[in-house]
Amino acid sequence: MSQFIKLTSMIINKNLITSVCKKQNKFHINTIENNINGYMIFGSGGVDSSPEKIVICEDKSPDDYKIISKWIDTL
Repeated sequence: MSQFIKLTSMIINKNLITSVCKKQNKFHINTIENNINGYMIFGSGGVDSSPEKIVICEDKSPDDYKIISKWIDTL
């Protein structure tokens, strides 16, 4: 079994998914925080990170919605 989910416009690594939330005709997929931004000035600074959020809507992308639904059913 592949460790990737192939959608119409992207390929998702299953190991990076932290949660999937199903809401009315939508899947909200949250991944590991991989967007890290920061700054350093004279020994002090800050770092910020944010998780990737992917929304799959049944109305806008029915093929992708079916792929995610089938994947969740196999779990």
